[in-house]
Amino acid sequence: ALEIDPASNQAHYYLGLALLDANQPAEAIKELERVVRAGEKRADVYLSLGAAYLDAKRLDEGLETLSQATHLDPARPDIRIQLARGYRLKGQLDQAEAQLKIAAPEGPASVASPFVQERQVEYERYLELGLLKQQQGQLAAAAAAFLQALEMEPDHGPTNRNLAEVYLRQGQYG
Repeated sequence: ALEIDPASNQAHYYLGLALLDANQPAEAIKELERVVRAGEKRADVYLSLGAAYLDAKRLDEGLETLSQATHLDPARPDIRIQLARGYRLKGQLDQAEAQLKIAAPEGPASVASPFVQERQVEYERYLELGLLKQQQGQLAAAAAAFLQALEMEPDHGPTNRNLAEVYLRQGQYG
């Protein structure tokens, strides 16, 4: 697609996503930044770039980019979850908690978003809530959130490990 139209924002966006999948974050960030500089105003682009910044430990850039994504689509819980992750990683736990509250579903699933996607977002919200509560030292709340996440993805290793860490901190060795 880029050979046909080297200026195609959509092609550069998907190349950025492919580079993220191929574990080439620096190259992916460059592609996604190019799309943003070209004036693209889709929340998905900002979400992908912001999450990539967070993964690269570029927290301030990640928070700024994700904040811009919330202006483009304030109702998207996946953006709020990533924003919460950024705040948690930066140690701004109250802001992280506020974003997770905004991300919480307030009604039935919308027709526009498939069940599978909503289930994944719900899983990610519980996982991030568990990490936040664990960092705040609220171990019972952390365990409850991790258990909710594990109901949806019981074989997810990192979530099981996080729950085990909470149990160890609580002295629940069994």
